[in-house]
Amino acid sequence: MKNLHLVFFTCILTLCNISLWSQTSLENRDKEKQTGLIKTNQKKQDEILQKYNDFITKIQSRFPELKISSSPIDLKNAEGISDHNNAPGATDKKSKSIGVIASDHFFLQLEPSSKPNVRSTFKVKKGDPLEVLMVLKQDVTSKKEGSHWVLVRTKTKKEGYITQDLLQPLKPAVKSRNTEGFSLDLASLPSRTTTGSLNSSYSDTKKGKEMWVNASSLNMRGEPDVNGYVIARLPKGVKVTIQSSSTTEEIIDGMSSNWHQVSSAYGNGWVFGGYLSSSEVVSYEVQPGEISFPQENPDELKIGEKRFVRSTNLRMRDEPNEYGSVIISIPGDEKLKIVDTKKEIESIGGVRSKWLYVNWNDEWEGWVFGGFVSKDKGPLVDSDDISKYFQIPIDNDRYVSSNFGTRVDPVSGKVGAFHSGIDLPAPIGTPIKAVSDGKVWRTITTSGGYGVLTILSHKNNIYTYYAHQNDRLVKEGDTVRSGDIIGQVGNTGKSTGPHLHFEVRKGPDQQALDPGAYLPK
Repeated sequence: MKNLHLVFFTCILTLCNISLWSQTSLENRDKEKQTGLIKTNQKKQDEILQKYNDFITKIQSRFPELKISSSPIDLKNAEGISDHNNAPGATDKKSKSIGVIASDHFFLQLEPSSKPNVRSTFKVKKGDPLEVLMVLKQDVTSKKEGSHWVLVRTKTKKEGYITQDLLQPLKPAVKSRNTEGFSLDLASLPSRTTTGSLNSSYSDTKKGKEMWVNASSLNMRGEPDVNGYVIARLPKGVKVTIQSSSTTEEIIDGMSSNWHQVSSAYGNGWVFGGYLSSSEVVSYEVQPGEISFPQENPDELKIGEKRFVRSTNLRMRDEPNEYGSVIISIPGDEKLKIVDTKKEIESIGGVRSKWLYVNWNDEWEGWVFGGFVSKDKGPLVDSDDISKYFQIPIDNDRYVSSNFGTRVDPVSGKVGAFHSGIDLPAPIGTPIKAVSDGKVWRTITTSGGYGVLTILSHKNNIYTYYAHQNDRLVKEGDTVRSGDIIGQVGNTGKSTGPHLHFEVRKGPDQQALDPGAYLPK
């Protein structure tokens, strides 16, 4: 019996030892597993950081002007690093998506560069929605003016770079200090520079800087808002002095800039910086009925001839029409060689010329409109935008008394009445010009409504209406060219004062369009 107890006790001790050994073994395995996980995690972090540093090294070697630091963090203190692509079901807060639309047809670039070898074959069509992923802002120390490069993503998940002048907001850029209106605020996007302090609304860092108006006419407003009341209209070439500036940028008419509070010979107020130049702009002396472009005889635009770009930016396209995709924007004063030409002469923005197939810097070849080139260098005209191929129908400093859209009817007083065009006030007898080449489609005279009305038909199934005329100088079936005098401003029909009511309509159903989309700024 004693031996039996001894055997039993020995078994108990053995089991206890086995249990203690097992527990120690499990603890050791847990420690090894934990150490392994730490090593694996550290290895993963090192791999991610190495990928980042390899990317930065590649970017620095190709684009040294970007001046990107080697790493945004101290590698010794790196914690919580994870892959960009989160696992399914991850709860990371999604960043707010910023959308824009293409303001023209263009090709995406594989890199933020205008070199031909980085152009992709993927085309973006005018009006396509895009998502902004990143903005590479211009290096202000380089003292070179130009559009920022923007990394965008299409609906089909294609990604690429494009210059910001070819993008515009999803809806009109209306922004004020009291609203949350959309604008492409560069400060809210990943970029390599900042635009002033984000903690204040305005900055005086540019105070005292002199600039010149490079638009045909620039509205000076009571506040930094496209809806702000107009204090004065600054003509082209006027010098202004900056007093303060908004710290964030927004896009208007495809241009990204700040608002500036300025002083001038016309008073003080706010202007949009996209229409200002840091170098002196010479204004052309334009007589009534003339066009503010340096005219070149289309017959002299021959193969082998060389010409200078006369717009601040000239868009080279892959086809000789407004539907051609933009290959690149050529800066003003650059020299082009004419390789080929189209025989047909057409009118765009009041300029009669023909399409030219040109070579630039022995690198780029494509189509440009000949109305924006000339034999000699000189003051640059406004940017080329052939989608706005109409000229202004009357000379009244481009003053619009009533815009397109909902308004209070000036005669009936009805609130919410739809205004299908724009009103351009001018003295009775002011010449009315055809905004583009076309034919007189209809001539109608009524005691009310439009009064004396002339309707012209143009290419692309577009029609233009000229109402309330005092006198009509054309008849149905007449062919007219851009700038031809077709009538005189009057006060006929349903009108409260002498003005031209101008409309743009399209298609067989005569759908009313916003004339602002067709007229130059």
